[in-house]
Amino acid sequence: MLKLSMFLGFFAMSALSLSAMGSDDQPWQHERKILGVRHLEPIEAVAGTPAYDLGAAIARMEKVDPGTDFGIGYCTAFHIGPHLFMTNRHCVLPCNQMNIRLGYEKALSEGQQQIYRCTSVVYSNQALDYALIAADPALQGDTAKEIAFPTLAVYAGPIHDGDGVYAISHASGGYKEIDRSSTCALGSVTVFHTDTGRDTIKHMCDTLSGSSGAPLLDRDHGYVVALHWAGIPDQYNMAIPMSLIIADMQANLSPAVLGQITVAP
Repeated sequence: MLKLSMFLGFFAMSALSLSAMGSDDQPWQHERKILGVRHLEPIEAVAGTPAYDLGAAIARMEKVDPGTDFGIGYCTAFHIGPHLFMTNRHCVLPCNQMNIRLGYEKALSEGQQQIYRCTSVVYSNQALDYALIAADPALQGDTAKEIAFPTLAVYAGPIHDGDGVYAISHASGGYKEIDRSSTCALGSVTVFHTDTGRDTIKHMCDTLSGSSGAPLLDRDHGYVVALHWAGIPDQYNMAIPMSLIIADMQANLSPAVLGQITVAP
């Protein structure tokens, strides 16, 4: 496993302010609506491909009480290290209220899924809207059940306008879906600061409420290049570039935590 790379991509910071977002801290209200052709497909549509294998590391965040949800809807997270997950900071609840479920797919039974219980919020950053969550396998009776699921590598190198990506998430809190369409790409990778206090770039992949915390994966290698968090209806979606998140983790996390995270060379 590779430790955090010293090579970090740098982005030109823009003074642009996104007044359309308003000053609220409820980005899930601003997800880009899907109009016309719906590009989200069940993850089973890519079964047998690398995209499906990558999707195995993506999880649904849900409340421990199955009778309720987050109030803002479900969220998405991804497996970034052993018993370590990344999601949006705005998705985080008190630890005793959060479950993270890997394998929530229509084709997989409950016995093929893995539920983790949050043990601690390791670190979070509001401007970059990310959080790292430590979690342990949920108990079944007196024993902990754990099915092996892969982790995703994150990428700190340069990204470009128009780069094609995959967006895999639990849109609307449902079974895992993917946007692999030709329009699922990075828009402008020039970082700008929103009125909600986030440093972000644009992308054009379909998402819905529940997609918050989804990784954007580059199509050549499957590396996480950005973290989706919200969007402007009918215009574009927004994501935090992973280079900024990696730089922040490197500045604030212990070597023990950093050593669990794979950064692509």
